[in-house]
Amino acid sequence: MSSIEAYWEKYLLKGDEKSFSAIYNQMANDLYGYGLSFGYREEICKDALQDVFYRLFIQRDKLHHVENIIAYLFRSYRNRLADLTRIDRR
Repeated sequence: MSSIEAYWEKYLLKGDEKSFSAIYNQMANDLYGYGLSFGYREEICKDALQDVFYRLFIQRDKLHHVENIIAYLFRSYRNRLADLTRIDRR
């Protein structure tokens, strides 16, 4: 089990904010770079990053089905980038 997965379990079970912060600190730069690699603007990437982690924090009780937090974050981030881009084009 990776450290991120261990932090995820601890966050899900106990709502441990230090574990949440650790997940953010370990994943934020990778996610941000992932968004930039698709050609999204910096502002959109930053907004999407905040949105994904905000939802992760707010909806903790609804996320017990998530087994692979890394895959979940990348998928959620990519989907949010697409949503924000559609909104931005209007």
